Amino acid sequence: KEVLDYTDPEPSFALGVSFECLSTEAVYVDDVAVWGLGEDETASWVRTGGPLGGIGYDVRMNPQNPDLMYVTDAEAGVFVSRDGGRNWIPSNRGITARSGETGEIIPIFCLTIDPNNPDIVWAGTTGQRGVFRSVDGGKSWERRDTGIDESGITMRGFTVEPGDSDVVYAAGEISSWEWNGEPAHGKEFDRVKGAIYKTTDGGKNWRKVW
Repeated sequence: KEVLDYTDPEPSFALGVSFECLSTEAVYVDDVAVWGLGEDETASWVRTGGPLGGIGYDVRMNPQNPDLMYVTDAEAGVFVSRDGGRNWIPSNRGITARSGETGEIIPIFCLTIDPNNPDIVWAGTTGQRGVFRSVDGGKSWERRDTGIDESGITMRGFTVEPGDSDVVYAAGEISSWEWNGEPAHGKEFDRVKGAIYKTTDGGKNWRKVW
């Protein structure tokens, strides 16, 4: 409803322009009229279960089978759905990483599906060294973190080389507890560092490349 007198000093005639209309009212720009669609009140979210809660980090969908989905939880590990998210079951056989006072926490933080072969799935831990690989779509896991130096590293993500599933990059976050002995800015703040690791043999051995 507000009229703005503005002329672009360097207009572009080749790029696309998008507008967001936050109501059902129309927006007029020069001789272009944009009508917004009202919020779809029929759409709703449905709780389908899954982990009770920790830090849920990654939600992944098998590109060849959308009904096969994964979610990670920093307290309960990996959960898998085989019916498009209607039901979730924990799938941590072979994941040996544990934390917490009673050793019951399964601290899985990130997960990546191999784009070359979606039966291969990579998962990484938080707060401790731990990289796990599954070759059966997450039904079982094998630990593969030889060569990763930092004991307190949090794995943030994996990238698989297109066309070569043996070549994988892993990004890690290293707390100042690990490299400085204490938080860099007291208890409330932590100045982290990063590390990139690479494997060329499917995770049997890793070497730091950054």
